[in-house]
Amino acid sequence: CLPCRKLTATTFRDREVLARLEALGIAPIKADLTWRGGEVEELRERFSVSGVPTLVFLRGGREVGRLVGYISPQEFLETLSELFPAAGDLSP
Repeated sequence: CLPCRKLTATTFRDREVLARLEALGIAPIKADLTWRGGEVEELRERFSVSGVPTLVFLRGGREVGRLVGYISPQEFLETLSELFPAAGDLSP
């Protein structure tokens, strides 16, 4: 999808975003949920994905945040700051 490609080309290539993700120990996992069947359906159901792109933030296996649609690098950094205020605050 176009918003997915834009997210990959801008937000997930932004130096500040990449540095913040690394500092937080967050490893983004990308899954193309536009396909049908099998594991894709399981992921879509497990995380209640109804639109793409959907970013689900997990801490200790529990969802702590969610974004749907394109998000700019600055908005992404602001979301990370809200969800993970200190680089060491990754406890469940």
